[in-house]
Order: sequence, then structure tokens, then C-alpha cells
Amino acid sequence: MDDPEISDEEDEKIWISFSSETAWGPTVELWETVLGRHAPNCIYVYCSEEPGMGYYYKNDVEGNFFPEDYLVDCCIENSEMAPKNIENMIGPVSEADLRRFLQEFFHTNSKDTDLMVKKFNEMSYNGEFGDKNFIRVHKYEISD
Repeated sequence: MDDPEISDEEDEKIWISFSSETAWGPTVELWETVLGRHAPNCIYVYCSEEPGMGYYYKNDVEGNFFPEDYLVDCCIENSEMAPKNIENMIGPVSEADLRRFLQEFFHTNSKDTDLMVKKFNEMSYNGEFGDKNFIRVHKYEISD
């Protein structure tokens, strides 16, 4: 079977973006091989998660495709114990939105989002949101 023909302008860059839930990390080598062979002018941007291993990475430095800075991951079985308005924060979220939520939650004007995230996650690990509620905030790291 012949290789597929993919045509694009020589000097024009083509962008693709993808999200993945993966084991141990994004499939960077796969995409470099495929795109290098079939679309050398293509630039790929990814956001990759492996929740069980605490892996939250993206390579979108400028945030053009994946502007969110954090991921709020949760499973709420007892809504009475869950923080107020947490349902509005589930999934990818910007630092500004998360900071506002945490400032309201902690009744503070702190600008230190990472410190508030650490305190929030400690509360969750300690069962302060209920034994059956799983709530964690993860920061996306930037990878090469």
C-alpha cells in the first residue's frame, strides 16, 4: 500500500491539538514519527493526563489551545459535605477562576493559588469533604 498523500503549503504551518488520558505520559514519539513522515509542517500541541499516576502535562506554553492551568478532578457521592459550588469547577479550569473559587472557599484575598490548592487538597485527603467524596486539584505542568 502506498503512503497517503497529504498536501499542504510548504511555508505554511499547520496546527493540530489533542487531549489524551494515557498511561505514563503522552505519546510524543508516535506523533513526531507520524507527523514527521506525513506532515512535516505540522506542529502538534497536547494536553495529557494519567490521573492514577498524578500525571498532568501539556506542551501548550502560550495557552492558545489548552488555556487552563489546573484540573479539578472529583467524584461527589455526598453533596452535603462537598464544598459549595464545586460542581462549577469540575474539569479544566484557569488559574484566575480557581483562585476566585479558593478565595471564596477560604474567605481570603490570598493571591497564592498554589498554596491554596495545597491546603484544599490536604483537606480532601484528610476526609474533610466526606469519606465518599473524592476531590483533587492538579496543576498542569509544561513539558517540552
